[in-house]
Amino acid sequence: NSLGILIGLLTVSFVPRTLGANNYGNFSFLTNSSKNILNLADSGSSICFFTQFSATKKKQEELTFYIFYTIVIAITLSIFIICLGLTNNLDFFFPKQTFKLVLLSFSWAGISWAQLRGSEVLDALKLTKISEILINSRKLLFLSLVALFFFFKILNIETFFFAHIGSITFEVRS
Repeated sequence: NSLGILIGLLTVSFVPRTLGANNYGNFSFLTNSSKNILNLADSGSSICFFTQFSATKKKQEELTFYIFYTIVIAITLSIFIICLGLTNNLDFFFPKQTFKLVLLSFSWAGISWAQLRGSEVLDALKLTKISEILINSRKLLFLSLVALFFFFKILNIETFFFAHIGSITFEVRS
């Protein structure tokens, strides 16, 4: 997708320098860690779901069950992260990271995971064109938010997370 590549090149041209090496490294560490923990919690259930979802005629029942299952995973991970923060054990998994940034990274990972599952559902329902339009709209919104934050000199690790979360939320809600 050429639009995605162009947006990636534009973003990478100024975001790492603006955030600084330490904050950009923290962003990468937090997003990779939270994504990996979420994938571990998923345990391949999404693959099983989409195999079953594609094969069955009872799509509504399958989707309802999977949404419920996803909510259980989200609640469990939220309790885990909150307990780490309340018991001051956050440094064990996320050294030298603030509780706020860890919450932002898990919010980002969760909403990204939901977006990916939503795209897969649209693909399974043969609505790929709609999915691609939503993905491209999200990427343009993300670039616009990051550019605005940069222009107004408020681009930092938190606003960078907010740009990601806000643009993905737009796509998921659509």
